Amino acid sequence: MGALRNLSIYRKLLVMVIISTISLVAVAVISYLYTQRIADSSESMYNDRLQPIRQLGQIHTNNRAIDANTLEMILSKDEAIQLAQDEKGDEAYNVFSKQILTLCTTINNTLNDLQTINKAFIKK
Repeated sequence: MGALRNLSIYRKLLVMVIISTISLVAVAVISYLYTQRIADSSESMYNDRLQPIRQLGQIHTNNRAIDANTLEMILSKDEAIQLAQDEKGDEAYNVFSKQILTLCTTINNTLNDLQTINKAFIKK
């Protein structure tokens, strides 16, 4: 402290500003380094802990879908499914295609009706 007594006010203020600036830069560098460490830890936690939980949820969902499809195949009276179970793939495909064709025709007719209604509504 004795060295500061002999300095002029200008030099004392200059020393204080320099010390403050160095301190501020040091705090900024340390903060940046710790922020990077936290970001790395967060990413690691996300990849190591959250992603497996999501994957387990997807596995659970897939297993439920498999169970539902299996039950549907067991209980189904649908001709296409029965043929597929009997390993008659070509016949099952033909039956399924016919069923889909009728559904597509019904859907297309409904869409055409909706288009006609929309055009009539727009003209009003």
